[in-house]
Amino acid sequence: MNTNKALNIEEEPVFYETAQSTHDDEKPIKTDMKTVYQEFDRLKTHIHSMQDRLKSTIAQCPEDKSEDLELWLSSPEKREICELKKNQEILRNQINELTNNCADAKDQIKDLRMRMRSKARQILRLQKMIVKMITIKDSLECEFGKFVKRFEFVTNIKAVWERVLQKFDNQKVRYSQLEQSFVPRAHFLEEKKYFTASVNEIKELVKGLFVYQNCRFKDLDDRLASKV
Repeated sequence: MNTNKALNIEEEPVFYETAQSTHDDEKPIKTDMKTVYQEFDRLKTHIHSMQDRLKSTIAQCPEDKSEDLELWLSSPEKREICELKKNQEILRNQINELTNNCADAKDQIKDLRMRMRSKARQILRLQKMIVKMITIKDSLECEFGKFVKRFEFVTNIKAVWERVLQKFDNQKVRYSQLEQSFVPRAHFLEEKKYFTASVNEIKELVKGLFVYQNCRFKDLDDRLASKV
C-alpha cells in the first residue's frame, strides 16, 4: 500500500541509523558517554520532526463510518490520508514508548556513570593502598636485612662472651686451687711472730757467744803476753 510506503520512507533514516550504530558497536572503538547522549538527542529530534511532518500532512478526516466509507471510495490521496490518521495513534504510542526508553536509557547511563566513578575512586584507593603496602614491604625488607646483620653481630658477640666467661671460670678454678695451697693470714702472722722471736733469740745467743769468745781471746792474749 501507499501508506506502508510512506511509513517506510519516514522510518528508513531511523532504521538506517540503528543499523549503522549496531555496526559501529561491533568495531573495537570505545564510545564515550557524551557521544551516547548526543545520539539520543539526535534520535529524539528526529522523532519530533516526524510528528510535525505527520501533523502538517494529515487533514481532518471524518469519524463517521459513512463519511469514512465515502472517503475510502473517493480519491486514493484521501484514502491514504485517512489511513495515515489511523496509524498516527499507533505511531505516536511507539514514539512515546521510544522516548520513554530513551529516558530510561539515559537514567541507566547516568547510574552507570555514577557506578563507574565510584569504582574508579575505589580503584584509586586500592592503588594508593598497594603503593603504600609496596613501600612498607620495601621498608620491611630493608629493616629485615639490618635485623639479620644485627642478629649475626649479636651472635658473634655472644660467642666471644661465652669464650671470655669460660676463661673466667678456668681462672676461678685455678685461683681456688692456688688459694688452697696458701697459708691463712692469721696463721701466717702467728708463724711470722714465732719466726721473729726465734731470730731475735738466735741473735742474742750469737751476741752472747761473740762476747764470750772475745773474753776468751782477750784472756788468751793476756796469758801469752805475761809469759813473754
